[in-house]
Amino acid sequence: MDFIKTFQEAIKIPTWWPSGAQKGDAAAEANLLRFQAFLTERFPAFHKTAERWVLSPYAVVYRLAGRGSEKARHGSANAPDTASTSDAVLLLAHYDVVPAETEKWSVSPFGAEIKGSESGNFIYGRGTLDMKATLVSIMEAAESLCSQGWKPAHDIWIAFGGDEERAGVLGAMETVRWFEKQGQRFAWVLDEGTPIAENQIKGVDTPLALVSIEEKGFLSLTLSVKQEPGHASRPPKVQAAA
Repeated sequence: MDFIKTFQEAIKIPTWWPSGAQKGDAAAEANLLRFQAFLTERFPAFHKTAERWVLSPYAVVYRLAGRGSEKARHGSANAPDTASTSDAVLLLAHYDVVPAETEKWSVSPFGAEIKGSESGNFIYGRGTLDMKATLVSIMEAAESLCSQGWKPAHDIWIAFGGDEERAGVLGAMETVRWFEKQGQRFAWVLDEGTPIAENQIKGVDTPLALVSIEEKGFLSLTLSVKQEPGHASRPPKVQAAA
């Protein structure tokens, strides 16, 4: 049940971005910093073992050094003393959430209430799926392993962002630049778009690993066409819409 309690505590921190707020807005960034502090308080064994770099309220990076790796400077926003080799792996998650229209909720979006239904008990709150569940799961696993004195064979990096729901410019992009500056590469990366799907895709009844090769984006286009007007009863052979 400790996991459930921790998960509820994470949900109760309203890490959403108020409308109109800009970078440097102390009030808007306060809950992002609060969440970073929550991680250090709730997962002491992990933070005693791992190296931590707070890049900004929007980005925090961790490294669990593999066996044989030299330990880097702890708590600095600078580069590690020794960059890891490309056999390292990277786990990603974000702690910001989509803004909640509280008037449309039947419960508090940041109350993390447990309510039962015919199909079982559920935790209600913004970020339960996207994606504090994954983030807390990563930290719970790391905390358990570190408390046992476990050490990975290769470096494990963990990066959490605080503006994924906006654009990722202040979080993910700055983290990428930080890794590039260190010359850090990875054997593989695990993010929210790379699950092992079970019974989620029609016609596929065996577990399917979804491999991400790029991130989703958007494209805005303005399309103009010219054609003599006509009538639907006598359409031209080639239509403008085609």
